[in-house]
Amino acid sequence: VDAASMYSFGDGMQTLADALAASLRACPNVRVLTGQPAVALHAKEDCAEVALAGGQAVQAHHVISTLPAPRLAPLLGTADPSEALASMPYSSVAVVNVAYAARNVTPVDGFGYLVPRASATASGALGVVFDSRALPPQDRGADVERLTVMLGLPSGTSATVGAVEEAALQTLREHLRISQAPADMDATIAAHCIPTYTVGYVDRLADIHSWVSRQLNGRLSVVGAAYGGPAVPQCVLHARDLVNHHLRLDASSALEAPQNVTGLEEIVRGFDI
Repeated sequence: VDAASMYSFGDGMQTLADALAASLRACPNVRVLTGQPAVALHAKEDCAEVALAGGQAVQAHHVISTLPAPRLAPLLGTADPSEALASMPYSSVAVVNVAYAARNVTPVDGFGYLVPRASATASGALGVVFDSRALPPQDRGADVERLTVMLGLPSGTSATVGAVEEAALQTLREHLRISQAPADMDATIAAHCIPTYTVGYVDRLADIHSWVSRQLNGRLSVVGAAYGGPAVPQCVLHARDLVNHHLRLDASSALEAPQNVTGLEEIVRGFDI
């Protein structure tokens, strides 16, 4: 894996999330709560409290937020809101997986391609990945060709599965001259899923770092795509480094004290701000 430019699993990247969830559920000191979104965060004398939609409250020595940036500040109900968090824009995308019942449908070999904004077409295509070429073992020897089409969605529009599937097929017809009907398709519409690093992002990141340090009496950290890179490997690395290198979790006395770690220290230093 160290020498690979990309990697996956036989059943896709979901394998990694499923294994992590199973490992956590097997730990006797771990509770996994689903379907109960956080509605408020409160600072207590010696802990932080997370209020959940079902009326339950969870007390914790430290809280790590992986929420999209604009959704964090309202939970704190603070008189000191963060404009940098609230105003961070997010883009929406659609991902369409297309499978053909034949091999070598694409006219060229390779990983795929990205579409420059200046060359964007009416379909809104951002790029196409040739999955069968990039990860052939996932085909399990079947005579198929799999592709993934990524589409940008205009802000404020409500796309339908049928519309994005047709846009994906239009992209493949126009770009790769693939006219045959696919054997299967699957579309995922992800609204407001990718943070956009607009001009001034570095200064706003410094403001977010300062703001987070003042919340929950030093018991709050943040990780996720809004900070330091939107790609999955960057998010995983950021979360791992926060837990392994910055939070003091090796002794109960250290855990009970405020950590005063925002999770952004290393990223802010990397930007020299």
